Amino acid sequence: MHFTQNRRALSRPGTAALAVLGVAVSSFAVLGAVAPAAHAVGTINDIVINEVESNGGSPGDWIELYNNNSVDSVVLDGAQLSDSDNGHTITITGTIAPNSYAWFQTDNSATPGNFGLGGADSARLFAAGDTPGTDPSIDSYSWTNHAATTFGRYPDGAGAKNGGDFFTTTAPTQGTANSYTAPVNPSPAAYAGVVVNEVESNGDVNGDWVELYNTRAFGSVNLTGAILADSNNSNIYTIGSVSIPAGQYRAFYVEDDGVGGGFGLGDVDAARLFAAGTQDLATATVISEYSWSTHSPTTYGRNPNGTGPFQITGTANTFAAANSFVGVPVTTLAGNVVISEVESQPQGTPTFAGDWIELYNASGTPQDIAGAVLSDNDNTHAFRLPSSTAPLAVGEYRAFRVDDALIDGNFGLGGADSARLYEAGSILGTSPAVDQTSWASHATHTWGRLSPSGTGSFTGTSAPTPNLAN
Repeated sequence: MHFTQNRRALSRPGTAALAVLGVAVSSFAVLGAVAPAAHAVGTINDIVINEVESNGGSPGDWIELYNNNSVDSVVLDGAQLSDSDNGHTITITGTIAPNSYAWFQTDNSATPGNFGLGGADSARLFAAGDTPGTDPSIDSYSWTNHAATTFGRYPDGAGAKNGGDFFTTTAPTQGTANSYTAPVNPSPAAYAGVVVNEVESNGDVNGDWVELYNTRAFGSVNLTGAILADSNNSNIYTIGSVSIPAGQYRAFYVEDDGVGGGFGLGDVDAARLFAAGTQDLATATVISEYSWSTHSPTTYGRNPNGTGPFQITGTANTFAAANSFVGVPVTTLAGNVVISEVESQPQGTPTFAGDWIELYNASGTPQDIAGAVLSDNDNTHAFRLPSSTAPLAVGEYRAFRVDDALIDGNFGLGGADSARLYEAGSILGTSPAVDQTSWASHATHTWGRLSPSGTGSFTGTSAPTPNLAN
């Protein structure tokens, strides 16, 4: 449920044909009817959105791009710019020299697909041939109100994509370096003892929320103006007039549409707390934070409260109260269920035309695998088996495709990678794996255990055998 609050952008449908793009350092042509062309990885991906004028500046609304590549120029031919509406796109052309800028007017009535940028809107860059709403953007930036001047990256070109570190500039600087008064971040010392204690990222009845806990033995902490953010430095929820007494909890619905800066928490995301008055989240000291790689079936919470590591909580969320771990699954799979076979380079089998991991029940009793987690060597890649997953029968082999785009937490297996199995309730990177295997290159067919008992070593098989003995 990861999103930035966006409202309808001001649309200015256009009529005819050509758009002129502003330039710096490099020479650009007039944009005509350019056929979409395939983009090369490492070229268009070097480009970021660097500055945005959404309130009708000179000559109108525009988006500035920056080439972060310090060696190579980047050809933009066929790339597209859009706002938050997938039906609004203009096609751009030209070449940006290394570490240089180019700006494009989006609301020129002579530009096919022209659009205006709204007070609550987004600027998005797509590669040639990509489709907004279907393909991911190369970069994006969203805002909830017009800037008095423009929104720009600080420093130029820096920060994470799809959010980055944007601030209100001191003056528009289309085609040149952004103009700023360098932000000064406050000290977090006043918040010592306040920690992120529980997180709901998958939306209970009220949405996504972050709980804070004051671990001090005595003394309230004034949270007024403190900032909650996710992994995107542009998603900023400012806490209202609230204090948190010693030993008490306060929780905040960060997804509340009625709160300026409301945002949703994603399945791969973070909850972070910053001091009131923080200007630059990228350089500020985080007071407390927690990151996760997949939604929890309940919430993530500290155990014990305030000081312990995070784990999946019990059968009930505990909004603004001490965490509960009643009903947390106990270890059951270790020594009973193993990884039996791995396909990292699909052979096109009819049922499993992708990457898959096969499990085997080596025990004498059926094993409940609902909620168990499959992963590769990246702790941010986690496919949690659905609650509807049937138990694994004695001696049963069952393969799970992990790169299916329709499953939550999907991932592909690489030529040098791992397959890992975790208990339900595990947190990757913290909890031990039930079973795992690693390889240095793709197998000719698959990697599989020599012994049907599930205890043998892995070797290359003579043929893939999903759901069957190797």
